[in-house]
Amino acid sequence: MSEVSNPVPAPDAQPKVERPAVVVRPKPVWHVDDRDKVALPLTLLIALLTVQVLLYSRPMPGFGMVVLVVAFYALRWWHSGKAAFATRASRLLLLATALLTLTFAFFSNFSLRLLNHFLLFCLIAVQLFEGAPGAGAWWEPSMLLRRAGLFLEGLFGRVASVGAVLASLGKGAKQKRLLAALGGGAVGIALLCIVLPLLRSADAVFASVTGQAVQWLQENLGSAFFRVVLALILTPFLFSLLYQLRYPKETAPSNAKATEHAGLDPAMPLVLLLLLDVTYMFFLGTQLAALFGGEAYVAEVGVSYAEYARSGFFQLVWVALLNLTAVLSCVQFSRREGALWKGVRALSVVLIALTAVLLVSACARMTLYVTVYGLSLKRLFTYWAMAFLAVCLVCALRKVFVPSFGFFRICFASGIAVWLLFNYVGPDAIVARYNVNAYQSGQIRWIDTSYLGTLSYDTLDLLENIPECNYLVTQQRQQAVDEASSWQTWSLSAWRAAK
Repeated sequence: MSEVSNPVPAPDAQPKVERPAVVVRPKPVWHVDDRDKVALPLTLLIALLTVQVLLYSRPMPGFGMVVLVVAFYALRWWHSGKAAFATRASRLLLLATALLTLTFAFFSNFSLRLLNHFLLFCLIAVQLFEGAPGAGAWWEPSMLLRRAGLFLEGLFGRVASVGAVLASLGKGAKQKRLLAALGGGAVGIALLCIVLPLLRSADAVFASVTGQAVQWLQENLGSAFFRVVLALILTPFLFSLLYQLRYPKETAPSNAKATEHAGLDPAMPLVLLLLLDVTYMFFLGTQLAALFGGEAYVAEVGVSYAEYARSGFFQLVWVALLNLTAVLSCVQFSRREGALWKGVRALSVVLIALTAVLLVSACARMTLYVTVYGLSLKRLFTYWAMAFLAVCLVCALRKVFVPSFGFFRICFASGIAVWLLFNYVGPDAIVARYNVNAYQSGQIRWIDTSYLGTLSYDTLDLLENIPECNYLVTQQRQQAVDEASSWQTWSLSAWRAAK
């Protein structure tokens, strides 16, 4: 038998193993022009101002906050041009930002200023990205998360643009000369730190002449150096934000076709709403019995009238907020067809009505408590919150009958307006005026003067009518003098109290 051998294929004939393609990401292209080159040192100045105002204003920044926000928006407008405020919505949001910023210069309540810091930061983030790609319309609830993401991306995502600007500074003859001058100044300052102590030790007259200047440097140089270091750390992030605002990333258009959401079976929200309605009917029955039955009915169930008056109104406001969320969720996600959908709408209307009665009950209980124990800023704010929730309930009722109604559009604008109004009506003076009048008329038995005196300087004129408050008023006016003497902490409230 002859042997049959399998020939070995030639190397060229062997199948080639395909290697995975290596994806090379293109290097980012940084657009740098003269405005960017000038904006970088200006951003450093804004960073210095930010450190000075936010970290070195005691007890809380006043007019300094106005200067900081105006300086930032001036740089934003100069750097980005007319596109910064091109839309009507961006200008209205800018107006709201300006009004909220001015509260720092007008009023002196510590708690409101602390809360306004956070709200101002959020409102600026919303305003800066109005009209930006991927930011969403301001009336969409999702825009809050989108703009928060864009704000964080702006702070941290374009930091490399600082390096691109610095690299471009050394390309021209003028830029090279400027860098050389800055380098010479830095070396000169370093040498002066060595030469000046030697000269002062060599000549007593020179040491006497320069004594005050050296003492001032010793007292402030360390603090100034620390502030400069903080500003240098902050500058790349602020410039990254400005660069993001001027050169926004274009979002790719979505190719996915919008499909109508199938929605939940109406049976689920129907049962949920039914359980809530039955529970609140029973709860409100006991509330109405207590309100109309008075002390006699409350005593029968073993609860003192004072305990009943001072308990529960804050919880009732939270319950009203949860009910509002439940109604909106059921209407938004329920499948809108058939008899069950009509049942969902009917039970939603019932829950809104019960929630309105719940708010009235909370308001009545709060009023009962205030007439006995007096008014505070927290209690006044609760009244304000209940009024805003009433507006939201009306909008929710409209949403039930018109599912396409823009609930968030109205409530977002109303929320900003209500908060600005709360700041500008002078809540501290309202609280102090009510308590002083109630105390002098005998409606309340005692008055917490230490609390009223520390609300803000707007209460001092009213507290002067109470002899026991003379020392407190004098102490607060002296503190107002200190605050009014600095541009960072100056406010109209402190200035008037210091006169």
